[in-house]
Amino acid sequence: MTTITARLLAVEEARLPGIEPLNPAVQRLLLKSTGFEFSAGQYIYLHAGQRRLPLSIASAPTRLPELELHYRSTPGDADAAALDALLPRARDLTFDGPHGNVVVTDPTREPLTLIAGGTGVSQAASIIEQLAGTGKQRLPVQLWWSLAAPAANYRLSVIERACNEPWFALETLYDDPVAEANGALARIRSGRINPGQYILCGAPGFVYSCAGGLLERGVRRGALRSDAFDYAPRSDWAACS
Repeated sequence: MTTITARLLAVEEARLPGIEPLNPAVQRLLLKSTGFEFSAGQYIYLHAGQRRLPLSIASAPTRLPELELHYRSTPGDADAAALDALLPRARDLTFDGPHGNVVVTDPTREPLTLIAGGTGVSQAASIIEQLAGTGKQRLPVQLWWSLAAPAANYRLSVIERACNEPWFALETLYDDPVAEANGALARIRSGRINPGQYILCGAPGFVYSCAGGLLERGVRRGALRSDAFDYAPRSDWAACS
């Protein structure tokens, strides 16, 4: 693991140098870093003073030295508040990484379903861009993108381009207030369950709710992968087989 200072890239018509709004709540941060290496699916910790925030890398390694991050501030969170205060005046950001063991480097050997909650789609975007870049992906890859409401949606060119690939499909899902479930969990409970591997991308609460739903539908524990299982382990989940 290394600690690196990255220079913010200017973005045309960006609200701030290196920062572009994707929707009213989510910002795209473009960093330029020399000498940093990672695999698709990994994340970094951005430094804001003495605080560190984990953010998944939303770009594939082929785009280095550019790194793309998606950031949504969390009200009441001290780490987010520190980054919010730093970004308007920042020209350089320090981060450490890469972190995470859920990576995809080569075309998959099984069908793959990516389940992403909110800005967790950044991890999925990195993996999708990596697979598209190989030119050799043949087995189906689906992205289930779960959002609180249509207003939370935003366009990502990586995903839009992937929709032209014969192996890729996107399902955009919204929270179900009647069922009191996030959109992905509602989809898991009522829809068709895909064969193959699942990668769960997002906050621990989202990940564990989806993982529990998949187990209830008969998906094997070994078919589920998420970094949350490592950085936010739960004793009840560790006991699952």
